[in-house]
Amino acid sequence: MGYAYTIPTHTAVWVILAVIAVVLIIVLLLIALPVMKFTIVVSGDSIYVSAPPLAKVRVRKEDVIYIHEVRLSDYPGLRPTIRTFGLGLPGCKIGWFRLANGG
Repeated sequence: MGYAYTIPTHTAVWVILAVIAVVLIIVLLLIALPVMKFTIVVSGDSIYVSAPPLAKVRVRKEDVIYIHEVRLSDYPGLRPTIRTFGLGLPGCKIGWFRLANGG
């Protein structure tokens, strides 16, 4: 004849597991949301860039003097080196960066 013994799970264990689950969901949303919701809208009078909840920038077209596409292989000093705020995933970097030339 065998006996089965069970140790009851304390309520604090379930509370801690729930808190960990909520924190993980929030962290995943903070990582995935900017990538999924990244938008650039060019309208008649402004350019709007949004990567919620990190960045929302609206620039009026009359404030833009010049736009130039830069190849980082041609200008190594403009390569982002240190991310000061934002997030980076493979193939996607969003945020504020320190450049190789110190800018």
